[in-house]
Amino acid sequence: MDGALGQAVVERRILDLLLLQLVRINADRAESGNPSWAAGTRDPIVTRALAALHQEPAAPWTVAELALRCHVSRATMAARFRAAVGQSPMAYLTTRRLALAADRLASSTVTTAVIAEEIGYSNAFTFIAAFSREYGVSPSGYRRSASFPPGVSAVKP
Repeated sequence: MDGALGQAVVERRILDLLLLQLVRINADRAESGNPSWAAGTRDPIVTRALAALHQEPAAPWTVAELALRCHVSRATMAARFRAAVGQSPMAYLTTRRLALAADRLASSTVTTAVIAEEIGYSNAFTFIAAFSREYGVSPSGYRRSASFPPGVSAVKP
């Protein structure tokens, strides 16, 4: 027997508590007026926009389309989103798409072109440029580094 009785349950609960504490900290920051995703959920218009972006990250979104979906003007959407979240809707969408891509790169062997299409990029070259700009490494370099524990290299000495 590797661990004490109930150890696995205790470990899961500790992780649950840590996650809950992180959510609380983020919510507290939102209450203090700092722009964040959590602060965005306090504005019903921004909440609808965030939900749409999260449900359909690969859709060909524009600020105008988000505004139409949320029944407000384009200027209202852009201003309220930036005030609540701290960045424009399209910058948020780019960050979200690239985070999804990073997860996919680390957890699958699907090609870069397929991932680019899955997250809403029209071609792999545009995706590779955006990913490299955001993460400081190409998607294939990211995949290689994500496949090995820190300090372990894919290249043999």
